Amino acid sequence: MGYEAGPTGYGLCRKLQKEDFACVIIAPSTIAKAPGQKVKTDRMDARLLAKTLAFKTYSPVCLPSEKLEAIKEYTRVRTAKITMLKKDKAEPPFFPAANGLALSSERPLLDAGSHGLAQDDELR
Repeated sequence: MGYEAGPTGYGLCRKLQKEDFACVIIAPSTIAKAPGQKVKTDRMDARLLAKTLAFKTYSPVCLPSEKLEAIKEYTRVRTAKITMLKKDKAEPPFFPAANGLALSSERPLLDAGSHGLAQDDELR
């Protein structure tokens, strides 16, 4: 038994293997597709997967340990967070300017009382 690698992840394969089912995750790039075939249906995909499994014409995806998978997930989340923070630093704060507010250079940006924002009247 097997399925195409994708959003299902590794959990299904682990559960099936714990129940003593032989299960593999198939790399999508190793599933032979007819040239020019653009229409995909579940029925066509199921037949293609069945043929691929029957003839063993696939490359299995390596099933990582749960610890390694957790490390990879942590790394993905951390990288996404760093990218988001860099993007936030690079973009000027348009919200205050668009709403009649200006950043006050006299107060820190994250001042607890005013949040570093001053009305236009305060700056004059």
